[in-house]
This record gives sequence, C-alpha cells and structure tokens, in this order.
Amino acid sequence: MPGGLGPRTLATLLIAAAALLVLGPIVPGYSVESFGDAVILAAIAGLLNALVWPAIVRFALPLTVLTLGGFVLVLNAGVLLLSAAITPGVHIDDIWTGIVVAVCATLITTVMATVLSIDDDERFASHLAVQRRKRGERSEVPGLLLLEIDGLAHDVLQRALRDGNAPTLQRWVADGSHHLVRWETDWSSQTGACQAGILHGNNNDMPAFRWWEKERGAPIVTNHPRDAAELERRVSDGRGLLFSDGASRANILSGDAPHSLLTMSTVLDVRRGRLGQDYFTYFSSPYNVARTLLLTINDIVAELLYAAQQRRRDVRPRVHRGF
Repeated sequence: MPGGLGPRTLATLLIAAAALLVLGPIVPGYSVESFGDAVILAAIAGLLNALVWPAIVRFALPLTVLTLGGFVLVLNAGVLLLSAAITPGVHIDDIWTGIVVAVCATLITTVMATVLSIDDDERFASHLAVQRRKRGERSEVPGLLLLEIDGLAHDVLQRALRDGNAPTLQRWVADGSHHLVRWETDWSSQTGACQAGILHGNNNDMPAFRWWEKERGAPIVTNHPRDAAELERRVSDGRGLLFSDGASRANILSGDAPHSLLTMSTVLDVRRGRLGQDYFTYFSSPYNVARTLLLTINDIVAELLYAAQQRRRDVRPRVHRGF
C-alpha cells in the first residue's frame, strides 16, 4: 500500500473491527471471541478484497450486472467466510449468515464513517489524479460541463438559493462567476427529448418518455438500453455535441461521445467492452452494493416521513407519496 498504513486506513480498519465485534452477540450463527480477533478478521477481509476482489468481479461481471448486484452480496459473504476460516476465534455458519454480517457491518461502518467524516472523497480524488497522470491529461483548452437535474424548475432553484439550501450555487451566483438563466423546453419536456435536442440538435418524433409505435408493433421506452440506442440512431449524424473527445456519464443518449459510461444508448454496445463493463468501477468495491441498498432504504423511509409531515401540516399543493 503506497505510503504505508495511513490514518484513514487505520481508522477504517478499527471501525470495521468494532462493527464485526458488535454483531457477534446479535447475529445468529456468527461469533467472534475478542476485539483482537475482529481486527484480524477485518484486516484479512480487507487484504483479500484489495488483492483478489478486482479479479473476481471482472470475471463475474456479466452475472453481477444481470442480478442487479445481488451476486456481489454472495461474493462478499464468500470473502468473509474465507476470512473467518483463517481467523482464530471467529465462526460463521453459512453463506446466508455471511450476507447478513456483511450488510450489517457495512451499515455500521457507513454510519460511523459519516459521523467521523471518513468518506471516499479523498480516495476518489486521488484515483482521478492518478488516472489523469497515466493518460497525460493536461490541457489548456477550456471545457464545458453540462449537468442535468430532472424536475428542477427555475422557480424552485431560485427559492433554494434564497433560503440557503443550495449554498455553493448561491455563492457562484453572488460572486458573478455564474448566472441563473431560465430555459423553456419545447412541448416535450421529458428527459429523452431534452437530451436529444441538446446533444444532437434534433428531437423530432419523440412525443413522450414512452409510447407505442404502430409500424413496429412495439413500445419505445426511453430509458431501456435497446430503445435508447434506437432513438440515438435515428437522431444522430455522427457529430453530436460531444463527438470531439467529449464524455457522457449516466445519460440516456451519448451525444456521439467517444468516452461513454453508464449511458443507456451505449451500455449494450459490446464494441466498447464486455457486457456490464460500464459498471466495473462501481462493483470494484465490495461494499458499494450493500451501501446502495442501505441508502435506498434510508431514502424510502425519509420520503415516507416527509409525506407524513406534509399531511400533518396540511401542506398544499402536495402529491401522494406512498410506499
């Protein structure tokens, strides 16, 4: 490990060990005798994840994507079972117990890391810097960043700036480095038509997010990979907005970008790599799926609480927000 065992790594290791120790009396079929054993378990699991996990995930990537990440939970539990078999004083009954322990340990470490401000931003920034150095990406040519936020109306953003709910944007506008400008869409304001118009200059015959095409006898659903690829084929002339060394990230359409990642219109294009290759970086961490699952549950609970709060305060207008 470059630079040895840094403070962040040590803190993460101790938090993981504490989580594994706490779960001992709670999870049936799992036991750990001492904090020292929990530290050894966390260290071995971390070492296996660092050395073996990337190869395992790369091999199992298609199955991992097809199971929406579910297979990662099984793999993660397998690593934990192997680590427990090596560690004295630790016992895990079976793979299902391993999954429970892995998910619960991820929950505890995620909460503790957030409380102690030990997040992944520094590691992610360091990773990007290394990748840029490898590719020699130093250029004086200015770039343009386009960020789409679905459903964010001009008046809503103005209110957020006024109330201090968007402090960074508020500072940019106040400094004069950025300006807030109202933009009116055409009659079809859904994501597919907007992206086609912005990235390709053409959103002809895209009436909605999904529609039935009589001549094909089939529906078009904008965020389905095959349908998105068909839509881009129809509107692209090969020289979209991003065709000149641009990058498309988590979009519906690519704008003919040569660098495309998590973009619906290109995600099934095997000429760009193996099936699911776009998701390799996400699955390269053994804990991302469990964290995503936990954060999703957190968001659902938050939505239900906000809905109850709106009903209690009789906020109007409001929309129904059920489970």
